[in-house]
Amino acid sequence: MTKHDAQRIFEATVAVTVLLEADDADRALGEIETRDIDEISAQVVEGDYLGKSRVVSVREISPEHLHARQLALGSDGSRFLAVPGTAEDPEGAILRLQIAQGWSPEHMATVMAGFLRECGLQEAFLGWVRESAEPEAERDPEPEF
Repeated sequence: MTKHDAQRIFEATVAVTVLLEADDADRALGEIETRDIDEISAQVVEGDYLGKSRVVSVREISPEHLHARQLALGSDGSRFLAVPGTAEDPEGAILRLQIAQGWSPEHMATVMAGFLRECGLQEAFLGWVRESAEPEAERDPEPEF
């Protein structure tokens, strides 16, 4: 559990207005859109830009939309984990926890094997894997070029 698990998550939309020198509007656009928020901020504070920001809106993000909002902002979705007991999908929650812990696929396999052993589900899992395994003859053939 991270410190964020007990917190409500809010999305703040902030508008930034920047004055910058350029030969024309296309070059100004090219200059500003190639920079991330840290670079723009540095140019306002220490560089050639003059700028100001203002908060446009603040809204709470529901747990079921939290992962999608993080992905939309360019995150891997593991920064804020949804509150336990929400409508979050278990597979996504497991993946996000794996990322947050920094576990490799190999380590995750070890964790899952320990869970199966501890819960007495090894035989059931083995049976499921065997039933799910598709015989070589039934697989789609390699395409010919």
